[in-house]
Amino acid sequence: MTGIRFFSYVKNNGGDGKISMTIGAGDKSASKEFNVTAGTRYVFQASVPVEKSSTTNFTYAAKFPGSPGYTDTHVVSGYHHTGAPYDLQMNPK
Repeated sequence: MTGIRFFSYVKNNGGDGKISMTIGAGDKSASKEFNVTAGTRYVFQASVPVEKSSTTNFTYAAKFPGSPGYTDTHVVSGYHHTGAPYDLQMNPK
């Protein structure tokens, strides 16, 4: 399977707890809950299965919870997604 690995770097400015992360690629999405520690920087990662295509593109977006919240969105040209994102991870940086 060919895939594109997505990375986003964030800092938990809130307290210790759990967050639910969602990432979407085109019309497919995946969610996972993570434990986070106050004041810790993280690398959020997920893979999106793709196929090369010279005439299409897709957008992926990771939605971070909280106030005010944050969405990291990118357009990927030259590929189309073939399924939902997978292998979501949130690792301390």
